[in-house]
Amino acid sequence: MEKDSGTVFRELKEDVSAYVELKLELLKLSTYERTGKVIAVLSYGLILLFLAFFAILFIFLVANFNKISVRESGLIERLSPLTQKTIYNVVDPTLLLTASDYDLIATKPKVKNKYVLFYAVGPTEEALKLAHRIAKERQCQLIDITNKQISPNEFLGYFKYATFAVVVSFHGTVFSLMYKTNFYTYATGTTSDIRYYNLLDGLNMGDRCIKAMPQTIEDVDFSKLDKKMQQFTAFSKDYINDVIQQSPSDK
Repeated sequence: MEKDSGTVFRELKEDVSAYVELKLELLKLSTYERTGKVIAVLSYGLILLFLAFFAILFIFLVANFNKISVRESGLIERLSPLTQKTIYNVVDPTLLLTASDYDLIATKPKVKNKYVLFYAVGPTEEALKLAHRIAKERQCQLIDITNKQISPNEFLGYFKYATFAVVVSFHGTVFSLMYKTNFYTYATGTTSDIRYYNLLDGLNMGDRCIKAMPQTIEDVDFSKLDKKMQQFTAFSKDYINDVIQQSPSDK
């Protein structure tokens, strides 16, 4: 049976509408793709501009500096092409004091039982598993201060009185060392790891920075730490004294 003209017209209209919708969708996809590429190029360009800006700013600022120092040794290689000045590697300022200095402000936590301390500023899942394991093996309470609102005084006290600490934190590592608290620093596979390795390798304790669950939980040998810490920080202290002596006195 032949179709009447009205039916043919409706079907043709539907086919044309479907074709137009398809073309519009393809156009949208093409537009999104082109827009995405443009945004990516612009983003990359902005990043380059920011890097160039900070490089120029750095060059401008250091022109008036007598000395330049950085905490991470890896930064020396990155910054050296921007200046003719010598760049010195110094320790984090928290390492220039001793445990007895921090004892002046540290407060004892209100915890009755022995505890394993957990503190993280990076990925925590595997590190937290390790903390639970140590707490179970050592028959200790687990205390997680990662998102806890505490004062600097309390922060120090938690490290001082802990039986063991598992940290994903540079300063968590520092205060574990300061108070000779058994610890593991969990590497995260990010750029933050370089800070852990710089510190611990400098003290011949690189084995305390781990990337996976250890087979056995070992205590830290702190017997040579005091001497190593003294050697590790000696240059930084001399550097600061030298800077102070070279600074022009106020008139």
